[in-house]
Amino acid sequence: MNFSSRVSQDIKKLNQGFTLLELIVAIGIFSIVVLAATSMMISVFRVQAKAIAVKDVLDNARFVLELMTRELRTATNIRYTATPPTGCPRNGLAFTSHNQGSGQERFYYWEDTDGDGVQDAIMKVAMSAGSIDCNAVPPQQFTSPEVIVDAWALRLLGTTLGATDGQPSLMIGFKMHALNARFGVDTSINLQTTITARARDL
Repeated sequence: MNFSSRVSQDIKKLNQGFTLLELIVAIGIFSIVVLAATSMMISVFRVQAKAIAVKDVLDNARFVLELMTRELRTATNIRYTATPPTGCPRNGLAFTSHNQGSGQERFYYWEDTDGDGVQDAIMKVAMSAGSIDCNAVPPQQFTSPEVIVDAWALRLLGTTLGATDGQPSLMIGFKMHALNARFGVDTSINLQTTITARARDL
């Protein structure tokens, strides 16, 4: 067989292309690679979305605790209301804030903001003067709309008159999660802190 006929046969083989079996194997391998890459990308996006949701919950929890701590450390007349204040739908935590000079009434309570019958946010009423009145000053949502407050508990100590009274301390505990339903359960956190007023509340 001469050189030219051998080259002709090689070219003929190359022009024949792939067999059906080779194509099926190649498509199968390509599909497995694509599925693996897609699964990896979906996992990365899920982890990123969850991390963002957790960050939102932690940022909001830190904001709530820091602001309430700052106000309560210098507060007086700290009390849990036996009945809802004027125009307010629920009982809650009330006190006189001295952060901005003269005493200003503050009121925090846990409320249902979406009308589904389940309390889901902490509300705040800030009075510049006079007693607490939710009709005069509409309550503002204190926690972010992106976060659901599942539970809110208060325990107030040191307000009963007596030999050891005068320096109130408040234990605050709450549970919250991100509004994003896909990751809501995974982002749930429980926090508790104790705040002691600096001044004796006599």
